[in-house]
Amino acid sequence: MKKAYISIFILLCMLPSLLLICGVKNKNYENRPLAKMPSIIKNDGLNLDFPEEFDSYFSDNFALREQMVTALNLITVNTLSDTLNEKTVIGKNDFIFYAETLDDYMGTNVLDDNSIEAATKTLMLLQEAAQANGEKFLFTVAPNKNSIYPEYMSDRFAVYSNDNNLSKLEKSLKQYGVNYLDLKSLLTENKCEQELYYRHDTHWNDYGALIGYRAIMSKIADGYSYEDYLDAKYKSVYDYSGDIHYFIFPSSKGSYERVEYDVDLVYKQDGSGLGSRITEGTKSDKNDLKILFFHDSFYEALKPYMSSNVGRILYSAEFPYNYSHLYKEDFDVVLIELVERNIDLLVEKAPQVEAPQRNIDGIDKKMIYHDDKCEFEINKNVVSGKLTASFSPANDMIIVKSGNKEYEAFPLKDGGFSCTLPDGAELDSDKIEIFIVKN
Repeated sequence: MKKAYISIFILLCMLPSLLLICGVKNKNYENRPLAKMPSIIKNDGLNLDFPEEFDSYFSDNFALREQMVTALNLITVNTLSDTLNEKTVIGKNDFIFYAETLDDYMGTNVLDDNSIEAATKTLMLLQEAAQANGEKFLFTVAPNKNSIYPEYMSDRFAVYSNDNNLSKLEKSLKQYGVNYLDLKSLLTENKCEQELYYRHDTHWNDYGALIGYRAIMSKIADGYSYEDYLDAKYKSVYDYSGDIHYFIFPSSKGSYERVEYDVDLVYKQDGSGLGSRITEGTKSDKNDLKILFFHDSFYEALKPYMSSNVGRILYSAEFPYNYSHLYKEDFDVVLIELVERNIDLLVEKAPQVEAPQRNIDGIDKKMIYHDDKCEFEINKNVVSGKLTASFSPANDMIIVKSGNKEYEAFPLKDGGFSCTLPDGAELDSDKIEIFIVKN
């Protein structure tokens, strides 16, 4: 009998490998591509990374993987209120949160004041460029789920400070006059009416997205006809899973609530960027409003409502933000939506925006510091580097002097900067100088 048990145990251990050899494949429910079978030989010879690549392939693809991961996490969730998946946090009332939002929730690893100012100056310059081209500008942040539902977070995670990236940025944007829509306050005010976020997903549901849609349209569509869907009827359907759900229960289909609105959503893809995950265009006959909409994945629930109520939208998932679209087509509005957990990206890379020209000749020379020790590099027409002197990113200007012309650069974290010079600008490093103009 003992030998029979041992044989069964060995067979169970070998079963995933045997099924994989026989061609049994898992269905991919995760929001990422699975590792592919590597080659032993590459074009330049033996693939020295084959053992590591094969390990990743096997870990992603062994038969019954999804079922075994699901079973293990069901056990740990129900016994320990936790999972072995470092991307997730098990909350109360069957809520699951994205682990990347923990710093925002707890108020840890917060951007310093200079980085917040640099993010603010970036948005100030983006607003200036849009307005100079004749467009309105609006920036908004899609809140993390635990910013709206902190009461459902696990007690294991203590809030150290209420000053996080979003709260600090909101204060700064207000101080420096950036057109900003506060969705966090609006969603918090309305969360008692209906759940606004999916329990096993990082994103808002249609109910939450419609609140965001109405707020956005009230800011940018003044004078245009559009539907607000305030009286729209909806029904609850219990068939939703969610992106976080599949992180930990990949073989288990969810049965969570999603709302379906009984409304006509009529629009069409217009062919611009069609088939691309980076840019896509829509058109409707509702009005002649035209929007350039920079976004992340929170736009997906907004898209049907906005596309049906805006004459033309060019959606762009490009980051850094690429303003070249502004000069190829006339828009009425530049709209930027950024999820809260990615606020720090605003100071990681500068937007692809031609630097505004400045004239510092009339400024008191005592207010101008020549950073002649600054090391910079030139890549095509982009000058980037790191300043050697302290400065206030929101108040001061980083000036790149190219030949006899001066341009304001975008500030980045830790004193960095980036400046996209216009075509025809002087690119000889011996004729480029860096200045800080104090305010």
